[in-house]
Amino acid sequence: MRNLEQESIEFEKEPHAYPFKLTLHEIESGDFQYRSKLLRYDHSNHPVDSDWSLLAAHLENTIPAWLSRLTREALITQVRRFGESGYIERIWLEDLK
Repeated sequence: MRNLEQESIEFEKEPHAYPFKLTLHEIESGDFQYRSKLLRYDHSNHPVDSDWSLLAAHLENTIPAWLSRLTREALITQVRRFGESGYIERIWLEDLK
């Protein structure tokens, strides 16, 4: 999908260009649903010296599997239902059509 500048680039560095901004708690609980976090979103902290294996497993397996099952229609429905009609949300909806 396009970013705020309406460009499609391979690796976007700007978090606002991504529909999903998941906290560690959301990842660990499997709470994968679109929530409008356009200008305000939580950041998680995970101690560097702690065990990262569960988080790595979610990033490598759980999230990609969930995203592969998320249909275009389901994402459109979630953005329309839970979105705030923000500029980037409108761009995503255009791209998803």
